Amino acid sequence: MTDRDDRVHAGRRGLLLVDHGSRAAEANAVLETLAGRLRERDPSTPIRVAHLEIAPPAIDEGLA
Repeated sequence: MTDRDDRVHAGRRGLLLVDHGSRAAEANAVLETLAGRLRERDPSTPIRVAHLEIAPPAIDEGLA
């Protein structure tokens, strides 16, 4: 998402998907794939991903 998207979504509800996180990029990509499918179903809801540990983005980054 761009900075403009962040301004458009300010004050609205969104969804933060969180998994444990892995050193394997393909394992982390599964969460992004899920997020992409959810975005297709509901483009009006901001959907972000985060990982609990090991891989970026961290939860605080996802919330930002």
